[in-house]
Amino acid sequence: MIRIRTLLVFGLLTFCAAIATAAEAAPPVSGEVRVNGQPLALTHAYLLHAPDAFEEKQINAVVLLTPEPLDAAALRAADSLRAVFDLAPRRVVIEFAGTTSDGSLAICHPAFPEGFCYRTTSGEYSREEAAGGHLAGSVQTFTGEEETVFDKYLVFYDLRFDAAPARDLTRRR
Repeated sequence: MIRIRTLLVFGLLTFCAAIATAAEAAPPVSGEVRVNGQPLALTHAYLLHAPDAFEEKQINAVVLLTPEPLDAAALRAADSLRAVFDLAPRRVVIEFAGTTSDGSLAICHPAFPEGFCYRTTSGEYSREEAAGGHLAGSVQTFTGEEETVFDKYLVFYDLRFDAAPARDLTRRR
């Protein structure tokens, strides 16, 4: 009887551990972003809070998606949203106005001229507060297809994210 209980408890613990490991293994970013057919593989998601560009008293949720992890010490030392962005020249930024799902998107991709980021409010945005202070959501093109911008770039984005809280910033610049 004790042996059966031990096996049941062990089996239950193993099952729970497997579920927890699978949940932890879920990537924080999925989907894709492409410019002129060139993908930008995004693997890390950071949730920042910063003042709105026009209404400083309004604090916006800013999701930073990057292909590589940010240096933790540099992230802690960054004194503004701009300084955080400087840590990731290749990035996607999704900014939500206040607590709404109204968003804007910036794509900083190697296919664009150095230092240029394509910015738009076009697309379908969603957001949801998640456990542990995370912000989960998605952004995608309206058409679900590549869109021509500036008459020379084919841009596509269809991203889902689960961004962990990273920094609350008091300044944009």
